Amino acid sequence: MPGASAELTIRRLVGAETPKTQFRRRMLKLHRAPATIASGIVKVMLIGDSIFWRGMARQIGQILADQYPGLTIVFIGTYLTALDGPGGASGSGPFAEARNGSDWDDLIYRKGSSADQQPVPAGLEASYFAGMLSGGKFGWNPFLVPETGPDSFNGRAFSFTHYLSTYGAMSASPWTNGRVETPDIVLIDHATNTITSFTDAPSTAVQRCREGRRIVTTSIRAAAPNCHIGVCVPAPARAAAADTRWAATAAVIADTVAWAENEAHADGRMWMVNVHAHQNAGDLGWALDGATPAAATGVLAAGIADDIHPGGTDAAQGTARTQAAEALSAFIASIVAGA
Repeated sequence: MPGASAELTIRRLVGAETPKTQFRRRMLKLHRAPATIASGIVKVMLIGDSIFWRGMARQIGQILADQYPGLTIVFIGTYLTALDGPGGASGSGPFAEARNGSDWDDLIYRKGSSADQQPVPAGLEASYFAGMLSGGKFGWNPFLVPETGPDSFNGRAFSFTHYLSTYGAMSASPWTNGRVETPDIVLIDHATNTITSFTDAPSTAVQRCREGRRIVTTSIRAAAPNCHIGVCVPAPARAAAADTRWAATAAVIADTVAWAENEAHADGRMWMVNVHAHQNAGDLGWALDGATPAAATGVLAAGIADDIHPGGTDAAQGTARTQAAEALSAFIASIVAGA
């Protein structure tokens, strides 16, 4: 039942000593997506990197539409995501704030002038919203405001209040340039590129993710007191390069779990969405580097071509992305149903 408790038991082999088998047990509260949702409207915002940009919003919307026909999903954002797989600097999918290559340090402007996304110049917010600045909307961070106080970097700070008030005032049907309203649910994925940047320094990866997460979730909470915030850390593929990142990935996952148990739990509307646990162990559902089966056997021999982005370039290779989208969709449905 939604909200019921369950006991998780893990059996562990610890070596040749006696007793060889040990157990770890913990009580958990279950949150399960409901079987039906009669009707409703939920405003969902994705803040993230290329994993979110490459078709994730579209797939979440499709899963929820198929499962709950009476539920209307409104995606919040100023930047169009892709319908499926990689593409150019803009897409034709739902709105979000998800950009290829972005990490926590980009989002809070720790990198300054070397950040992938730069502050929208004062007075040019309408030009940004209309996509008229150089490079369209990809190279701009609409959350940043001039600030030199705590939690600011290089003279800028992340402000969800600024984002909602500035671009919300510009949003109007038919939502050609974006739709900005106070969201009911914000989903955040900014860990992957942070981990990639600090593969050899897991403690630094944890620190950067922790700081970015704290600054961003605090700002969202101040501007949207009733909003539910879900943070996830997608799993990588099992491949040579991804394996070198595993120590940092595992450390960030563990730290996010600790955040969920403490700060998020105390807030009551912040959550860790266990995307990594719902994904395949890392072997299936990723883009492959071979396309032609051997003539004699009909067997395709291939490796993983992209160990970062689940699902590759098309739906046929999209198992890992579908698994991530299923976890995020179940989270949304659970929140809507109050489970």
